[in-house]
Amino acid sequence: MTELEKKNLYKDFDLNTLINYLEDNNTLVVKFLFSENEHNFPLEIFDILLREVQLLKKVCDSMEEWKNLIKVYTNNIISVKENMKLLYYIQNGEIKNTPISKEIREKLRNKISLYIDESLI
Repeated sequence: MTELEKKNLYKDFDLNTLINYLEDNNTLVVKFLFSENEHNFPLEIFDILLREVQLLKKVCDSMEEWKNLIKVYTNNIISVKENMKLLYYIQNGEIKNTPISKEIREKLRNKISLYIDESLI
């Protein structure tokens, strides 16, 4: 991608669309991370998501505030793909993770987000 193409993309970039997209996809990925039947799912989908993240990074490399969002999203995809059983999230501006347990599944089932409130974990 040339600098001109990057600038044009950046200029037309809709930040609300990006954050909604990342939140929605992160929710799907984490629901899968929380599920008990993870072996019945084609892992190639996570390869596609990881390639997509690489493209997002190229577009967003000058957008400092999105770097943590993209890192959390990427880490959750890798956690599912590699069966790491870790949930990544942002809390107080820092990237954190927690092992997936029955308790975490119950607490966060309806509160999945790139950002997780301190009182929940």
